[in-house]
Amino acid sequence: YYITNNLRQTMKRSLLKPVVKSVALNAVHTMQPKTFSSLPLEGVRVIDMTRVLAAPYATMNLSDLGAEVIKVERPGGGDETRKWGPPFISPTLSNYFACCNRSKKSIVVDYTTHHGQVIIKKLLAQSDV
Repeated sequence: YYITNNLRQTMKRSLLKPVVKSVALNAVHTMQPKTFSSLPLEGVRVIDMTRVLAAPYATMNLSDLGAEVIKVERPGGGDETRKWGPPFISPTLSNYFACCNRSKKSIVVDYTTHHGQVIIKKLLAQSDV
């Protein structure tokens, strides 16, 4: 809070007791402190149609910076890294896959079909990257 001169003088006279109840609201100016609670990419939507190593890691970084990342996988197995291991979380999920795809939403779309292409086009129209 930034205190105006009149309020400062009033507080000095009252031995600096922080009683501000009787002071008019326009005598006190407030300034919102800078907060870093929001992440730099908050509000950005990314469609992740990548697989294997480098690109899922890159979109993981975008997700860590606040982007909403939607991972699109193909039907019948998805990303090959699901089976990279050991170590495994479950028989069909490797630790590597879980780490590189944390904080992402995931859908399965067969984009070789017309219906799948329509879904992808709608997603892309509503996305930033």
